[in-house]
Amino acid sequence: MLEFLKRNQRVHELLLCAWGEIEFNVDQLVARQFGLHCDYYDKKVRFLLDSSLARKLDFLKDIGAIQNDELQAVHAFRKRRNELFHSQGWGALFMMSKNEKEQVKDEALRVAQLTLVILSR
Repeated sequence: MLEFLKRNQRVHELLLCAWGEIEFNVDQLVARQFGLHCDYYDKKVRFLLDSSLARKLDFLKDIGAIQNDELQAVHAFRKRRNELFHSQGWGALFMMSKNEKEQVKDEALRVAQLTLVILSR
């Protein structure tokens, strides 16, 4: 899906879908550390998953589930995504050069894939 969005120059959709995959994979990692399945109706799981992404990532780093460079990659993309969607508004994506759009699309794909690789360990 992400590759399709990239090929079709759907920058907004690509960033949103990649972010969704990243959050989903991090949730799966956190739940797995506690031997839980991601049953969103389970109160224990809900408590864990309602934490902020930064907190979940720090927890995963503290227990050695992710490496520092992996953590930094996710945080860097999170910062970039938040700037584009929250700080500068949707218009920021339209104002980006083609090269900048390619860079942000590549970063989204790379980080989404990275979290999938971490999950599969």
